[in-house]
Amino acid sequence: MSAVSTLESALRTLQRVVLGVLLAFLGLQSYGVAVRALPDGRYALTFAAAAAAAVAVALVAALFAEGWRAGRRQAA
Repeated sequence: MSAVSTLESALRTLQRVVLGVLLAFLGLQSYGVAVRALPDGRYALTFAAAAAAAVAVALVAALFAEGWRAGRRQAA
C-alpha cells in the first residue's frame, strides 16, 4: 500500500468520524427536543424532532457500514 493511498484512507476515516460525531450530536439534540415538546402537547414539533433523530441514527449506521466495508476491502 502506497503512502498516498494510506493518507487517503486516513482522511476518509477522519471524515466519517467527524460526520458521525456531528450526526450523533444532532440526533441527541433532536431527541431532547422531542422529549421536551411531547408533554407540552406540541405534537408537530415532537414528530419532526423524532424524525430527525431517526434519520441521524440511520445515517450514523450507514457511515459505520461504509467504514466496515472500506476496512474489509483494504484487508483483502
